Amino acid sequence: THHGMPKLVISTIPDSLLKGINNMQLLKTMKEVWPHAKHVVTADTRRSASKMYAAGASYVLRVEQLCAAKLHNLVAQAASVHEQADNDDDDDAADEIFEIEKSTDMQFKRGSTRMLSVV
Repeated sequence: THHGMPKLVISTIPDSLLKGINNMQLLKTMKEVWPHAKHVVTADTRRSASKMYAAGASYVLRVEQLCAAKLHNLVAQAASVHEQADNDDDDDAADEIFEIEKSTDMQFKRGSTRMLSVV
């Protein structure tokens, strides 16, 4: 069933994993095929992100930024638990935070269309 033109087109695969094409080329194709959509692509470097923005990307994902944000969130949660808990309980509470995150991360399968909660 055709539901009209997409409003958002996303490429989440970084160039380092693509073969025979890159996100800049994908962006150009996205803009030709879906000119009225928002276009999100993925960059391996800040320089390539800048080039993609200059070429008209609506947003550019940068894997290192996503990883840094996720790590910052985990460290902040663990530090908060450490400040609030008694010494005997803080290791258990921090372990629980990491176990929850591990469980969530391991449920995601490559190619899954299920949305993950983002930092």
